[in-house]
Amino acid sequence: MKVIFYIDMNAFFASCHQVIDPRIVSKPIVVSSQSRRAIVASANYEARKYNIKTAMPLYQAKALCPTLICININRKLYIEYSHKIFNLLVNNFTNKVEITSIDEYCLDATNIYLQYNNAFECAKAIQNNILNSLNLPCSIGISYNKFLAKMASKVNKPLGIFIFKPHNIKTKLWPLDIKELSGIGKKTTEKLKNININTIGDFANSTNNWALQEIIGKGYFVLQQIALGKTSNINDQINFQEQKSISHDLTFEYDTENIDEIKQYLLDLTCKVVSRAKSNSLVGKIITFAFKTNRTQWTSKRISLTDYTNDIDTIYSSVLYLFETIWNYHSIRAIRINLGKTVNQYDLNIQLELFNPALSSEKKSQMTVQETIIKKINRQWKQEISMTGKKYLDKIYSKNNNSYATKNKTKKYK
Repeated sequence: MKVIFYIDMNAFFASCHQVIDPRIVSKPIVVSSQSRRAIVASANYEARKYNIKTAMPLYQAKALCPTLICININRKLYIEYSHKIFNLLVNNFTNKVEITSIDEYCLDATNIYLQYNNAFECAKAIQNNILNSLNLPCSIGISYNKFLAKMASKVNKPLGIFIFKPHNIKTKLWPLDIKELSGIGKKTTEKLKNININTIGDFANSTNNWALQEIIGKGYFVLQQIALGKTSNINDQINFQEQKSISHDLTFEYDTENIDEIKQYLLDLTCKVVSRAKSNSLVGKIITFAFKTNRTQWTSKRISLTDYTNDIDTIYSSVLYLFETIWNYHSIRAIRINLGKTVNQYDLNIQLELFNPALSSEKKSQMTVQETIIKKINRQWKQEISMTGKKYLDKIYSKNNNSYATKNKTKKYK
């Protein structure tokens, strides 16, 4: 049985503004345009205490809370943090993630949750990681399919975690108001309540098929299967966004044309890219370098390698070549390095051995029994979850002596 997480960011737009402006933390705020007919796009939980809700006219919200802080909509900010959340999930947990909206994500945790003992602890680790890294709160629903997980995410807001299991559908899901069923809107809720369908349980057990079809349409049967916990249709499939590249950029506090200083920044940035690639068992084939002067546009150039790699020497030498090829000796304000056309290294190893049996036999003959078992485990999980003691000690030594290579956050340099 699958283990699906549905991550729902809490008051996302408002929370993003609180991250960049700590002065408004714990104060009632709404995000809205400032036009005469403006409506509330997002309200934080302090504002909701005054019965302020999304889609409420702004003038009504102000009447309910005289101290309300109104902030202009900033779509660029929300997109930026949405990407950060996605990257955090992919880089730290699993690449089996679907972005269902700008502030909601569906994640298949089937192959990772046991690393945290159970599904709840795994969800808690994700929730804490997002909160500690980005200062953004979220609620997580857990179930065996996408729609039940989504409904579970709405049960304990904010910062809640809730689980729908096959054996608790009747006791936990059915008592909920019918409006909580995914796909049921406000007007449909009113019509269903007019025929005494007040809860999800009422809907799940209704035999009034003609009335349900009149109110909901032919899709009522699918929704009823969801309410019964029996979703197996195509709409329950998760469309994963695979990570196609790894990118990092640096913005300098001061523009510089000092070549030694720039090369040190390039090395730092390359180490970050390589660290992320290795931690996710990814190798890439395309290296891209870009820089920005005091103008707004970026200048970039890329090179395609013969073989897939996550080797730091190979990538850094390629970056230096690209840098020396396109740099115009003007002062640089920002740089970016991208490892593209990435694939899982264990998938790649399987393909190489399938198409080159001789190479496969030669490799296997050189491997110990221990190494063979470790390789099989890592292939199955598509990540390095097992390694020899020697490799582990080498990794720890390398980490302690290259701590800058493991830091993923972009920072400014003096």
